[in-house]
Amino acid sequence: MLRKLKEHAGVGALVVSVLALCVGLTGIAGALPGEKAAPKLNVTQRTNTFGPIASGAAGDGVAKCAKGEVAVGGGFTATSGFGRLDGSRPEVNGKGKPTGWHVFIGNDSPGNATFQVQVLCSQK
Repeated sequence: MLRKLKEHAGVGALVVSVLALCVGLTGIAGALPGEKAAPKLNVTQRTNTFGPIASGAAGDGVAKCAKGEVAVGGGFTATSGFGRLDGSRPEVNGKGKPTGWHVFIGNDSPGNATFQVQVLCSQK
């Protein structure tokens, strides 16, 4: 790829491309003088287990953040059996604030399955 760039655009374009790649990989662009560092997040994982869900059936579960926290991410784990993820999204209150994580699971196991929802919560 670099050879093609050199052939078509010349050595100057090649140098600029390599420098841009190095800057992107090292993150120098995000540390420009005068910019503030990102605030430190204090994140806590909260969980909720749901099921059993019968073979071939679907279910959903929510893990909620504690009062004063907002959800910043989430997911799920099968604690018994296995399944497919049909949906994964923040659970929001009436004001649009993410207060938990909601997953929708289909049980593809030959028997009952149990799942755990995880939510990553941060202080406001």
